[in-house]
Amino acid sequence: MKKNLAKRMVIAALLTTWMACPYTALAQDYEGGTNANGGAKYVNKGEIFDVEENSSFTHNQSTAQNYGGGAIYNDGGTVNIGNGTSFVENYLNQPVIDTTDKDYRSAGGAIASWNGGSVNIGNNVSFINNGLNSNGQAAWASGGAIYVDTDQVNLSQLTIGEGVSFTGNQAGSLGGAIYVGDSNTNITSATFNGNKAGTWGGAIFAGQYFGISGNKINIDGVTKFLNNEAGSYGGAIVSQYTNLNVGDGTNLVTFDNNKAGIDGGAIHISTDSDPSYSANSTIKNSIFTNNQATTGSGGAIFNPGSMTIENASFGQLVLDDQKNIIGAQSGNIAGQNGGAIHNQDGGSVTFNGENN
Repeated sequence: MKKNLAKRMVIAALLTTWMACPYTALAQDYEGGTNANGGAKYVNKGEIFDVEENSSFTHNQSTAQNYGGGAIYNDGGTVNIGNGTSFVENYLNQPVIDTTDKDYRSAGGAIASWNGGSVNIGNNVSFINNGLNSNGQAAWASGGAIYVDTDQVNLSQLTIGEGVSFTGNQAGSLGGAIYVGDSNTNITSATFNGNKAGTWGGAIFAGQYFGISGNKINIDGVTKFLNNEAGSYGGAIVSQYTNLNVGDGTNLVTFDNNKAGIDGGAIHISTDSDPSYSANSTIKNSIFTNNQATTGSGGAIFNPGSMTIENASFGQLVLDDQKNIIGAQSGNIAGQNGGAIHNQDGGSVTFNGENN
């Protein structure tokens, strides 16, 4: 009797000690995984995939020529990426040529999320050199690091925490770092450096195709777009049929040394020649320096819609009779019109606060 009581007391003491200790999950390394979609992990509809803090995804590959997800493929589930996780050199099995062949629609060098899934990125996560094929060339795909799309009924969700970095990611098509379609996207204090898209959106491409209410992208905190490049439009960002909000009115958002082959050295607002749609954009507390629209217009911004700019810096501005900003002592350059900002086809800009 006394022995049993003693055993119970020991067990109780051990349980008390165990319960008092904080639970710490071990980081995991996902390396060299190969799968048709989601080289390391395939997330089913309704499933929740929690990635522990400080995990790593390296050299994983999607082998299918559709859909993709070099490291993670999310088919309508929820993906939560823990703080401090890294995604490095995850691959897509894609050619490097421009093709409209339906068999070549891969996306998401690190993460591909389809069918209205949600992706939540924790703090201090890094995405480095994703979106290439195994030969080290940019795959003909969209979303060099992350691709998020809708189920045509509900908005997809992408949330990016503080201190997240996107470096050297590439997409042969749209969105060198991120592609979002019909999405509610929130980005806080991230850094986009040296990402490249073959066509639109050197760092980010945000589009709307199914008219789902609430489609928007919010970028705030101390976010930086540095040295990103697009072959055609939007050296840093393309916002197509999407409400774009840059800056929170307190912290500084920086656009420096971004380049587009045609229009919108830093930002390109696109209505795709559809007069029935009016793009609404707000730029606050942002600085634009050394951005370039190589052969087109809008060294910093190309705008065919309604834009409000508050407390932004483009250098000392020079305007023409149509209120295009044709020059600025900030190094923003356009091959044609609007060294800093070009308003296209009835586009308008309202300036509030102090801008220079």
